[in-house]
Amino acid sequence: MNEVVNKLKGRLGLIVLAVAVVIIVSGFYIYQHYRNTHISTDDSYVTGRIHVVASKVPGTIKALLVKDNQFVKEKDTLLEIDDQDYSVKVRESESTVGAEKARLEEIGSRGEVARKQLTEFDFRMKSAKANLRLETVNLKQSEIDFHRMERLFANKIIAEDIQRNLGGSMGVAFATTMLSRGTQIHQAHLSEHITSFDSGYWNAANQSAQLLSLQGMDPVTAQQGGAGVIHNELLRQAYMLSFNDVFFVLTIMMICMLPFILFIRHVDHSAVKP
Repeated sequence: MNEVVNKLKGRLGLIVLAVAVVIIVSGFYIYQHYRNTHISTDDSYVTGRIHVVASKVPGTIKALLVKDNQFVKEKDTLLEIDDQDYSVKVRESESTVGAEKARLEEIGSRGEVARKQLTEFDFRMKSAKANLRLETVNLKQSEIDFHRMERLFANKIIAEDIQRNLGGSMGVAFATTMLSRGTQIHQAHLSEHITSFDSGYWNAANQSAQLLSLQGMDPVTAQQGGAGVIHNELLRQAYMLSFNDVFFVLTIMMICMLPFILFIRHVDHSAVKP
């Protein structure tokens, strides 16, 4: 019986000793861990480096990815900034840029059309000036021929029918010169009312371009053709106005010449010898 009691006491002593060792080791570990994370002193200071961390852009913090006293490495993400405000600004900027690009393309297209029209107007203006100079030269030559023929007729060197032909040629040259000059003047006046910034002009040009597109023409050529249709209509109207002016002047001249019929001498052709 005493042996059993002694064995139990021995085992109980070992258990108590083991528990005491575990408690001592655990207490030492806890104490060491506390010393490493908690410092208490009455007369001491701590040296360290302070690094200011700031983002390049301001904003609201969406998520904080680190904790206090956590060790971090270079290029580790510390926090996330909410990009909703910046996304809205980016979309607004992209919309503004798209609108400005569209406006710039429209202005470039109008400038290209206006440049082509200006080139065409310049070519037609030079052609009209060349025709005007040619008709002026013809008129001067006709006047010279008329005066020469008049002297020859006064000296009875040239027949009367040649003088009539010469007068007719001079009249034709005079009417042609007035027609060319009047067309140029009316074209300049009508062109003052047609500009690339006129809504009526663009509506008419777009309608003409649509008609040309329906006939199978590509959009770029149709747009140029629409402007050409308006230009041809302008030339046609300028020519018609000039024709009316010439017709009016010739009518006035004929009315003024009617009284001279009374002074025309009658020629007795029966008395003319063959």
